[in-house]
Amino acid sequence: MQARLVDKKAVEAKIEVMIPASEVNATFDKMLQSIARQVKVPGFRPGKAPKNIIIQQIGEDALRQEVRDNLVEQNYPKAIKDLNLTAINAHLHDVKEPKENEDFSFEVHVDLYPEFKLSNYKDIVIDTPKQEMTDDMLQESISNLQREYATLVRSDMKGKGLGWLLMQ
Repeated sequence: MQARLVDKKAVEAKIEVMIPASEVNATFDKMLQSIARQVKVPGFRPGKAPKNIIIQQIGEDALRQEVRDNLVEQNYPKAIKDLNLTAINAHLHDVKEPKENEDFSFEVHVDLYPEFKLSNYKDIVIDTPKQEMTDDMLQESISNLQREYATLVRSDMKGKGLGWLLMQ
């Protein structure tokens, strides 16, 4: 597998991944063996049917889609890692169907974490004046909290009917 950085911007990159024909052929064989164990072909034991009969059963397009998905799934994370990119998300573009005995390539658009440099925190100066807390401010805050967290409790006020009490 070869990965090439086509374009890189601040928060996105474009990667082209090229997989050699030998790896494409190996993936075709691997997928055919995997599918052969799952598909029931009349007159053959599971996994023993010839390749051409299995391809007739499942369809050549379905096989190519399986191979494509497998090649992409196995190779695009490696490409991102090989190029030392810190990816958030990846979008596949220009993915064609692979063919046996041919190289396979596809394009990945990657969203990247932004790169930034933190300055030294010791250089930060906080110059706002400290606010003094008075007894009145403290009492007002306590009263506000009591009102916010108070609950209404139903009570029977002897002879006067039902009423509500504010419990703090």
